[in-house]
Amino acid sequence: MKLRLPDVTLVMIDTQCHELARLAMEDSLRNIEFGGAVIFSDEPINVAGVRWVKVPKWPNIAECSHFMWYELPDYIETKWAINIQWDSWIVDVSCWTNEFLQYDYVGAPWWYDDNLNVGNGCALRSRSLMRFLQVNKERFPLAISQEDHLIGRVYRSALEKSGFKWAPETLASQFSLECTRPSDDSRHFMFHDSFNFPYALEEERLAERVRLMRANPAIAHKVAELDSGRRPIIVPRLGASQKPNHSARLSTQSPNGGKKNVQTFREFQKERVDELLATKRCVYPGDTADVHNFLPGLAELILHTQPRTVIEIGSDRGVSTELFLLTAARVVAVDPWENPISFQEFVERCAGYPHLEVCRGNSPEALTQFGVEFDMCYIDADHSYEAVRRDILACTRIVKPDGWLAGHDYHQPQVEQAVLSMVGEPIRFRDGSWLARNHLAQRSFAEHGIAMTQAM
Repeated sequence: MKLRLPDVTLVMIDTQCHELARLAMEDSLRNIEFGGAVIFSDEPINVAGVRWVKVPKWPNIAECSHFMWYELPDYIETKWAINIQWDSWIVDVSCWTNEFLQYDYVGAPWWYDDNLNVGNGCALRSRSLMRFLQVNKERFPLAISQEDHLIGRVYRSALEKSGFKWAPETLASQFSLECTRPSDDSRHFMFHDSFNFPYALEEERLAERVRLMRANPAIAHKVAELDSGRRPIIVPRLGASQKPNHSARLSTQSPNGGKKNVQTFREFQKERVDELLATKRCVYPGDTADVHNFLPGLAELILHTQPRTVIEIGSDRGVSTELFLLTAARVVAVDPWENPISFQEFVERCAGYPHLEVCRGNSPEALTQFGVEFDMCYIDADHSYEAVRRDILACTRIVKPDGWLAGHDYHQPQVEQAVLSMVGEPIRFRDGSWLARNHLAQRSFAEHGIAMTQAM
């Protein structure tokens, strides 16, 4: 007998992985009868009994998040909605409890320990919460493309004061699995992210999904992440019904894949930063003697600027990227990763952080998909004079007015000349990092007829 959820609409949004999305929707409907089911896609995805709504083929996550924040509420007629994706679907109906429906937001927990840990955007959301955010867009704007981070961490306290309720993280863990789980054999109503496919699928069905992934260049980074063997962090406190084993050694898996005895985010953050400060950015002859190849100067730059949103142009092995991930709320890494070994190291080091966005391509062309949404850019790509100038100019259009333009290798003559020609004398740091305010934004906005107040 199917589980009946007449007050819940099942929602699929996909414009990149149509066949994978179809399979995820069919799996989710196999044992549940929802009050409604709808697929939003740029081309038909045919699933029996499911409504299809045509949407544009969005080029990036920001456009999709804009739709979810401002338009999706108009399509929801039930009291709640569950969002799934091509790499997220319902796997264990026996984990359902109507207690989920006592809350406005139930999503897989992250790995923070500051009571703002729920959760991932493949979630159960109340229609009242969705419509409240839609109507109060001036108070709760979609300031970054990661709408789940905004709801769950940035706006949560204010939304709770308005009467909305978040599930406790133990109940949220029962609802869904993403980057954390209480144990290696824990069960969950649904899951998110393709690195969890081995949890959700048996051999033949897993092979089918992986084959479809490998045939889709838009998700090549997800294939690399799966191949790297990434697994969720084990966080024992998420197991509400488990009896504590005081004789057992509590062990969690860090996002870079290593085993760490870490019980709080602050302790994990300190341990990772300490290790990164002694880690080489790049590997080359003389790398261990080159002060510019280590991160203490970049750490000083981050303390000086304290950015919440960062775009890094030139991420290579991900050493500096991880430092940004440990200190910022959103990090976009831009790199062509022509060297597969470097990309593999990047994935192993950084892929476990839920607030990372990967943009595989060359700058400045890859930056055209972003709007004015970053507190800081950090340029460490092509070090030729003209290339640095082009990257700086491109960043002036996506960094907020009076935000920060920054980069690496100021000690190299062509980088120094390019920076001086664009921003004047910058603040310099001991690792060769440089920093300047984005006063050029005024010129960029004037050229495009954009008011400064609109960009703030």
